[in-house]
Amino acid sequence: WLTPLALGWTYREKGMYKEAIEIFRRTPDSPSKLAHEGNCYARAGNKAEAQKAIRKLVERSAKDRVGTYGVAFVYVGLGEKDRAFDWLEKAYKVHDKGLVFIKTDPALDPLRSDPRFQDLLRRMNFPL
Repeated sequence: WLTPLALGWTYREKGMYKEAIEIFRRTPDSPSKLAHEGNCYARAGNKAEAQKAIRKLVERSAKDRVGTYGVAFVYVGLGEKDRAFDWLEKAYKVHDKGLVFIKTDPALDPLRSDPRFQDLLRRMNFPL
């Protein structure tokens, strides 16, 4: 499932949202898939589908503590930085494994200049 997901990420970052969404729709459900699909819907302007992805991720995070990073990811796509940071803090507190990508995922670029992002990286012991 990782190869199609990576192809979807690539399409998304190239602004080819329709193609990315098609790939994501065919990918088995996982927190990562939901996060990237939701981010893509948000960036494409489909807020209803982005919100649907958020609801699914919140449900998952309540059950098994994964998906908190993904919720932040979708909020970044929606341009809701404060909410994204709220969820990144939740992800940090529960040690969501998605955080391993925080330093490199281009979808988080809109947050990088914010001092809260640098503070989070520092607390995670990432080099700045």
